[in-house]
Amino acid sequence: MTLIDRGSWQDVHDLAQRLLPSSVAQRWLDTVRQVVHLVPAGPGEPVLATLGGSPHLPRHGLLARTRWPTWRGSGPLSFVGELDLEALAESGLQTGLTLPGSGRLLMFFFDGSYDDFESLVEPSDPRSQAGARLLHLPEPRSACTPLAAPKRVRVDPEVALTGRQCLSLPDPDAPGAAALADSVDLQTLDELYTTLETWAVRPPRHQIGGWPSGIQTPPELEAAVFATGCLDWDDPTVVQDATQRRLLIQIDSTPTSPWGDAGTLYWLAPGTDASNPTSATFTWQSA
Repeated sequence: MTLIDRGSWQDVHDLAQRLLPSSVAQRWLDTVRQVVHLVPAGPGEPVLATLGGSPHLPRHGLLARTRWPTWRGSGPLSFVGELDLEALAESGLQTGLTLPGSGRLLMFFFDGSYDDFESLVEPSDPRSQAGARLLHLPEPRSACTPLAAPKRVRVDPEVALTGRQCLSLPDPDAPGAAALADSVDLQTLDELYTTLETWAVRPPRHQIGGWPSGIQTPPELEAAVFATGCLDWDDPTVVQDATQRRLLIQIDSTPTSPWGDAGTLYWLAPGTDASNPTSATFTWQSA
């Protein structure tokens, strides 16, 4: 996936028209998706998300007894961060998804450090989906209390993030994207994506919506394997599920919050309707 600033759109459009047959160029340009790029918040900027720190859980009500998420038989998950859905809605930024307009989405992941990497979340074992968790809490952060992490669970420094409106372009092999590899020669394909990198937003690529930035195989396919339980990547059920998948949120590695070897975390919704965000399927990849 290539993440670009909206100001580079005309350059991308002209590049596609120059290198690709007109019908192919239009099909490819039609796959562009809106995305919110999460970047460190400056003074006075609205905070849409945070990474690291401690999860803030309700003081009162039914959810006041919410316990730290745990993977049975492996241990407690690490807190990744949270997305403020109300702040996102008020920002007016476009994700291409239907999301709740209130509440917070808390992200947890078993990164392996707790049990010295004895337990890993991987598509070959759909049961390992228990090693990741999303919690949708209606209460604002101000009405909640930070919960201390269990012993031996990593706690990263808290970083506040704001949002920038960007556009994302799919990788050539992304499910549901225009099949460029079948329409143009490899030299043209290489020139297209090499040139796109000159306009690409630099890492880390934390984002809401858009196309996922895969490190290995397309994350949509991995999510489909998790969701269907079918390990045959070419099975029509897996392919159909992958084609419909939409990235909900992507969290990249940073110097203070590494995931494996420069890895990336992905939560993918079953479609553009992410009104129940906890239905998203998790996967992750590492270099």
